[in-house]
Amino acid sequence: MKNILIPTDFSPSANNALRVAALIARQAKAEIHLLHSVRTNIDWAHLPIEKRASYPETLANIEKAESQLEKESWKPLLKGLKIHTHLVAGNIYEQIVHFANKKVKADLVVMGAHGPDEPKELFIGSNAQKTMRMAQCPVLTIKKNFKGKTFKKILFASDFAENVNASFEKILDVAKAVKAKIEMVFINTPTDFKNDDTINQIMDKFIAKYPGVKFSKAVYNHQLPDRGILNYSLASKPDMISLVTHGNRHIPHYLLGVTETLVYHSNFPVLSMNIK
Repeated sequence: MKNILIPTDFSPSANNALRVAALIARQAKAEIHLLHSVRTNIDWAHLPIEKRASYPETLANIEKAESQLEKESWKPLLKGLKIHTHLVAGNIYEQIVHFANKKVKADLVVMGAHGPDEPKELFIGSNAQKTMRMAQCPVLTIKKNFKGKTFKKILFASDFAENVNASFEKILDVAKAVKAKIEMVFINTPTDFKNDDTINQIMDKFIAKYPGVKFSKAVYNHQLPDRGILNYSLASKPDMISLVTHGNRHIPHYLLGVTETLVYHSNFPVLSMNIK
């Protein structure tokens, strides 16, 4: 892992995401890229400099953001880490995806996510869902009230189909970077019920592809996959929940809606990776 991208709007959720990203960066010896995007409908990057004076509000917002971003980069929690700051103007979600996929080629995006008690206009929270759909690397979402300092156990919820493997390997890269073990859980639902022998065969076949990796297995019965993961995580108490999401490309067992439900309702960090 070389590059970790942290979009920030300087909110409590974003600040906590930065704290967690710093923990991971230290373990992974990765560089941090702090990204802030100033809200504007103007194509600022291609606007001639002489015309920018016609938009004093945007200029003032950019100047303020520059100062805030500089302060973020000098926070004590980042001491000793290599920090890059990026200030842009325009569509926030598009900028995050562009930086993640092309500009920085991030190995991981760490960003804040809002819950039921937080205003949805926070740009980090509202754009986390869009980023999860389009990012080509894992996206880790963090709530403002998450206090964890280590990642010893990562819960991986899946149906363990063969098309999950390539994307899971990106999640595995994160687990290796923080030296975490993987707890696998299969949520067995009435609409896609399998007996225990069948599930164990599926999971054992999946595990066999990753010799040397520490796995544990569990099966949890529930009517709905998202609620099953939530309920199981409350008993298991992982440091992070992870899953491979199919986004809008397919209509399989695990939909993006499951990931969004987890991000919204769970206090555990959620690590998602689009299927490849």
